[in-house]
Amino acid sequence: MDSWFPVAQPQMESEAFKALTHSEKLYFWYVLSEFNLNGGQFYRADIWFAAVLKLSEIKIRVARRKLSNLGFVEVTPGKIKG
Repeated sequence: MDSWFPVAQPQMESEAFKALTHSEKLYFWYVLSEFNLNGGQFYRADIWFAAVLKLSEIKIRVARRKLSNLGFVEVTPGKIKG
């Protein structure tokens, strides 16, 4: 499945982005790709991202929190009911 998404050059060149770990950047790219593929907002559990990216759930939580605090992603806490 092909995906494409624009990333602003100032964001890529920002010191905050450069300071992210490889795992955090990988998570960021994957979130952007999912956002694009879903046509906007979507829900995925941290454990889902961890399994797909072969990272620990803790690393995903740390990355999500850091990217949210930097304003790179907008996160609404929740879970699927059912």
